[in-house]
Amino acid sequence: MKFNIEHYLFESIKELVLNGKLVIGLLISIFPVAIAGRFGMKNVTEAFDIYTIMNLYCTFCFLTATINSIYLVNRAFNTNTIFLINNTKRNRVYYVISNTILAFMIAIIYMIVGVVCVFLYKDLVGKGELNGKLILGFALNIVLVIPTYYLLCHLLFLLGAKSGLVYTLLTVSLLFIPDIIAALMPLINNRILCIIIQNTPLYYLPLYGGAILKKTQYSIGAAFMLFLFGLVIIKNRKYSK
Repeated sequence: MKFNIEHYLFESIKELVLNGKLVIGLLISIFPVAIAGRFGMKNVTEAFDIYTIMNLYCTFCFLTATINSIYLVNRAFNTNTIFLINNTKRNRVYYVISNTILAFMIAIIYMIVGVVCVFLYKDLVGKGELNGKLILGFALNIVLVIPTYYLLCHLLFLLGAKSGLVYTLLTVSLLFIPDIIAALMPLINNRILCIIIQNTPLYYLPLYGGAILKKTQYSIGAAFMLFLFGLVIIKNRKYSK
């Protein structure tokens, strides 16, 4: 049986919507922004600026969107249906391509919702400067981060990691490790090491979600994502009974 990419994507999005996981993920991402907006309307002088709101949205968006992206892959590994899907070389490649496209689709949905939230906050609270460059950076970061971390999680599943470990590593790597490293950076005296850390995608992507990154950082991030995609394709080709 040939793997149909279009059918898989349609059914995947349909399932994520009908079982409420996509909606719940979006609500979790929006909730902190809504609270901040309500506070800002009552206390305009103490309201958060646009950059903080973008980072606030990204903090929860990155995690919930990646969890949405790996939901079906996680289920396939837990139920061993991955072996039925990976019954031919073609299907194994198409499966990875389909799930990567799905991760991009989910990222775009979260990105659109995030942009709407930012504009609403700006309109209601009116604090902070908002321009096309800032919005573009915000949108690009979301679309880059979510597929990257989906591919990392998929690779972990292929390496034999269980669901609990994958979700734990995902949460820690998105919410805690970048901030811990940032706090320790002033203590590092080696300039070369600092430059390497600052240009490591797993450090700067989740840390500066609402910021405009350098062109070199976007290039490194895109190259890293393509590298992970290649690794997953290679590893998945061998993942069959």
